[in-house]
Order: sequence, then structure tokens, then C-alpha cells
Amino acid sequence: MAGVSAPAIEPVRADDRAAMDGWFGLLQVSHVHDAPELPPPCPVGHAARFSWPGFEPRAWVVREGHEVVAVAHLTL
Repeated sequence: MAGVSAPAIEPVRADDRAAMDGWFGLLQVSHVHDAPELPPPCPVGHAARFSWPGFEPRAWVVREGHEVVAVAHLTL
């Protein structure tokens, strides 16, 4: 399709505020859609994802333009 750019996949670091904020925003939207009866995601818990001693967390966000549309997260 003309004029449609491919989504950008970017690694996430704990100090990357834009990626972390976009990721949290996607969590909030997904939560409202999937489980509105449950308590909302915690921003403090989200910010602490990369601070678990003894583990190697990895994450990537997928952007379409400036909007985060998907996330992959794993902990080794």
C-alpha cells in the first residue's frame, strides 16, 4: 500500500521514558478493554520491571508513528 510505513520495533531500556510511558499507556488501554472490573495497572510496578536483581529483563515496543501499538517483554 502506498503511503503506509512499516511499524518500527525498538528495544526498551529502563531509562527510556518515552518507550516506558508508551508501553504503560498501551497497558492502560488494554486493561480498560480486557478487564475493566479489575484494578488498573500500577505505574510504580511498571517502572520497576527492569530492577529485579538476578534477572535480565528484555523488552521491545512496536510503534506506528509515535504510538506504541504492541510490546514484547521477557525476563531471563
